[in-house]
Amino acid sequence: AEARAATLREGLRQANRLATLGQVTASVAHETAQPVAAIRNYAASATLLLNRGESAEVAHNLAAITRLADRIGAVTEHLRGFARKGSRGDGAVPLAEAIDGARLILKEQLGRVALSLPAPDPAWQVRAEKTRLEQVLVIVLQNAIEALAGTAAPAIRLDIRRDGAMVDVDIADNGPGLAPDIAARLFTPFATSRPMGLGLGLVIAKDIMEEFGGSLVHVSSPAGACFRLSLAVAE
Repeated sequence: AEARAATLREGLRQANRLATLGQVTASVAHETAQPVAAIRNYAASATLLLNRGESAEVAHNLAAITRLADRIGAVTEHLRGFARKGSRGDGAVPLAEAIDGARLILKEQLGRVALSLPAPDPAWQVRAEKTRLEQVLVIVLQNAIEALAGTAAPAIRLDIRRDGAMVDVDIADNGPGLAPDIAARLFTPFATSRPMGLGLGLVIAKDIMEEFGGSLVHVSSPAGACFRLSLAVAE
């Protein structure tokens, strides 16, 4: 029964990952359309320059094409990893890399809000699995983005601090906050304030964090909503 329950939980997480990917498909298309168009222009220009014998300019264009191709590869690689099932989460993950991965996935949506993010210490490693930690960050950040719809000056702030053997990541927005009835059952399946929401994202995120030996909680905030991810430091 326990094995069956674990399989069902992982299936639910995978379904949520794929649903999230569907929501960000338009953003990925936008993110890759610009470099693809630029690659086309650089290639066309390189052909003209090659005919003129301007080899230095051709080399410049080819280098630009390589950089743009790398950018597209980074976007698609993160999404492929995000869609795959992850391991249990007992490895050491650089926190900065997981945050960068989540930001890359949500780059288009985050471009519409003012994001305040201190540079995490690159040496900080937490006990987690990178793909699933990115999933948690994407869930919380995307909820914040959606909560800011209609806010005049939307903003999201991340605060990161180490407290002994734990690292806390606070994700706060300046939106309308949570209604008391929703706040009381945030981590109950199918509890959501969004018309199109399933009410499963935070439930799954909390489950993943607890498997990492950490936690995900809603904390009081003077304005908007704030969620705290607590992760064990990987020694």
